[in-house]
Amino acid sequence: TWGIGTATSTRSGAWQYTFINRGSTYKLTVTDGTGSYTLPPRSHLVAYCDSYSVGNRLIFPSTTLPTLEVDSGFTLSAGTFDLSASSGAVSFGSGGVSIAGGGLTITDGGLTLSAGNFDASGSTGTFATSTGANTLNGNVAVSNTNTFTVGAAGSAGASTLYGNLVVGATGTGNGATSTLHGATEVNSGGLTVTAGGFTLSADNFDASGSTGTFATSTGAVTLGGDTTISNSRTFTVGSAGFGGRTTLYGNLVVGASGSGESATSTLYGETTVKTGGVTIEADGFTLQAGDFVA
Repeated sequence: TWGIGTATSTRSGAWQYTFINRGSTYKLTVTDGTGSYTLPPRSHLVAYCDSYSVGNRLIFPSTTLPTLEVDSGFTLSAGTFDLSASSGAVSFGSGGVSIAGGGLTITDGGLTLSAGNFDASGSTGTFATSTGANTLNGNVAVSNTNTFTVGAAGSAGASTLYGNLVVGATGTGNGATSTLHGATEVNSGGLTVTAGGFTLSADNFDASGSTGTFATSTGAVTLGGDTTISNSRTFTVGSAGFGGRTTLYGNLVVGASGSGESATSTLYGETTVKTGGVTIEADGFTLQAGDFVA
């Protein structure tokens, strides 16, 4: 025997049952003990049962639709919206798409933005790209006091800039400091300092590997340590007829005392000894021209 309610008579054929949810607040769930169907408030359902089915089952309306057109909105109040079995595309209207939770995950096919802006400015979360090559096709600005970091200390990749590099800006308070922890190589173009000077606070200033010239500023130049002119290199003050004065406040030693270490001093012009006199310890004094006046 089968039926609805307390009926005990046996029926044959197919029977139609209409379920109506007259309430305006609560949902109504219709079940045959195995399957179920939920009616929203103020809606109805038509289900069938036949004498040939096993298990006294209700046949509910199919949830498989060949085509669905919604005129005034679509709301999914529970469960999953699953398009994984479809090979078709998903198109949205011009009203935008809002994701209230759970985020958006794309497992294949990528994400393409053909128009409009990509704007995450309203979020306080992080932004992580893929691990493949990332191309930024437009101007890139890092806002205000936010930072830009490549890698981590001791394990960073190279940063390559094919254009010019500008740090800070002109104007009061717009300067910025560049701190370099490690060697810096300038392969061409040189290094030009237009203001602020150049200060070396530690280690060496070494230009010994260069075959170029070394030119100081036109202001006063101070050599703060011992200064050596290598091997057969020369030291010249001015040019013939236009040399400035060379003043030595310490002793002057020309050559050395060892064999083959002597050097010749050639003086073109008058030589005045103000105090102390001249002492010749070896090889004498030879006057080849002019007068010896005492």
